Amino acid sequence: MLKKKRKLLHLISAVCFLFVLFPISIYGGCVQGDCTNGIGTFEFEGKFAGDVYVGQFKNGKAEGQGTYTFSDGTKYIGDFKDSKFEGKGKETFPDGGFYEGDFRDGKANGKGKLVLANGDKYKGQFKNDRYYGSGTLVFANGNRYQGKFKNDKFHGNGVMFYNNGELYIGKWKNGKRHGSGKLYNLVYSGKWVNDKKKK
Repeated sequence: MLKKKRKLLHLISAVCFLFVLFPISIYGGCVQGDCTNGIGTFEFEGKFAGDVYVGQFKNGKAEGQGTYTFSDGTKYIGDFKDSKFEGKGKETFPDGGFYEGDFRDGKANGKGKLVLANGDKYKGQFKNDRYYGSGTLVFANGNRYQGKFKNDKFHGNGVMFYNNGELYIGKWKNGKRHGSGKLYNLVYSGKWVNDKKKK
């Protein structure tokens, strides 16, 4: 579900890792401002050509508020620490999807919201770029799950509201109903027109 997102964030982590360990001149140069202790613009070269960081620096590292734009159009705006995404931030993807929330060590960790280009929306807890803990996932087809997640899958207690009116309350394991649970076919209560439910 988050394969693309995780791939991008892992790339981010790699970039930030290099940014911290080696002199920044190896990977590009400061084209404006103060990229040592101040506010500046740093343009990457070589393997990361086209990537640009604009924001605050401390001791030659991205520290504080900043914007990191990737050559493919992916953009992160938010907090940095030791040249990593750390704190609050928003990452927007070229396809229109975005993640907004907590970052730690360059990855989605903590509470956040992910909106995918296909219309799926998740709001809840993340761990290392994955749905992990409590959250709500609303699918583009109208299905909605509320409950526990583990590694992007329904895991633990959860409730699934199906778009056909069914409701499942119970246990889940690795994305599947497993253990005790109840499946309800909900009774319709509403208006009728010519023997049909009114939408």
